[in-house]
Amino acid sequence: MKAKFKMKSLKPYPSYKDSGVPWLGKIPAHWKVIRFKRIANFQSGTGFPLIEQGSIDDEVPFLKVSDMNLVGNETWIRTWNNTISKKKAIELGAALIPAGAIIFPKVGGALLTNKRRFLVHDSYIDNNIMACILNKGHEKMYIFHQFSQIDLGLLVQTGPVPAINESTVSEIKLAFPPFPEQRAIVKFLDWAERRIRFIVA
Repeated sequence: MKAKFKMKSLKPYPSYKDSGVPWLGKIPAHWKVIRFKRIANFQSGTGFPLIEQGSIDDEVPFLKVSDMNLVGNETWIRTWNNTISKKKAIELGAALIPAGAIIFPKVGGALLTNKRRFLVHDSYIDNNIMACILNKGHEKMYIFHQFSQIDLGLLVQTGPVPAINESTVSEIKLAFPPFPEQRAIVKFLDWAERRIRFIVA
């Protein structure tokens, strides 16, 4: 059964506190501010030689940034243009990224697009992508929504090409309510998105 909400029923929290994080500002007093590294691990991808690209019949998807732009992949990566055998991936030194991880561009102009995508299947990722592998105990879609609001372009390393590394992303601070509240927020956001799509249609 789909959740129903009425905007007038949404009330402010009774008290707020300064999060200590400029982009967060004030947050409800009972929420916690946690560094990303406490709830996730980060893994950069591996070089994907051109000679290995083009196969779609091997065991595991090998994702490139361009796969994030495919129709149907706006949130979940459901299709891809390349696959690879596990044997060949091991030879390349590629790490298998588990389903449920969040991937995002980590270098170049693609980083500045601030795309975030969930993996539906265990996958390998190329060296222009980083994966956020979430620990258990949190609402993954809540983290996805909050992470999607962060402009990684403001955190890039200085240099001719925009880039970001694991240590920088792991130090990002996020705001966390208790788990049941995380789920309630996600339900509300899903409802609001459906309403927007309905109105647009």
